[in-house]
Amino acid sequence: MLEHAQTWAGELKQPHDSLVYVVYVVYVVGEAAVLRAKLWQYLREQADAGQLKAIEDGRAAGLRCDHFTVALCVTSKQGAYQKARRLKAEELRDLGERHTPEPPANTRTAQPPNNGPSGP
Repeated sequence: MLEHAQTWAGELKQPHDSLVYVVYVVYVVGEAAVLRAKLWQYLREQADAGQLKAIEDGRAAGLRCDHFTVALCVTSKQGAYQKARRLKAEELRDLGERHTPEPPANTRTAQPPNNGPSGP
């Protein structure tokens, strides 16, 4: 489906009326782009889950982390271990949870120090 969406994205017909064209581009072409982004995200999540399963199977069979360095595109056994931990954390993360939490809504921005009265 993603390959089909990528292939035909540029082939969406555009109306000749300029007002209809603007609405069309914003809605139809934009929504098609959002759909493609969602599909890529889904594939990424599925690939991460499959990669984690392969690592866990290999570790259960007795392989050390350094056996996974090339497959995980890292250069050390510590890198392989850290990537496996990151994949596991992603698996355990709640749906919609962000990697880096946003600051609480009531957090104020830093104010410059008050250096006494200003003005004439």
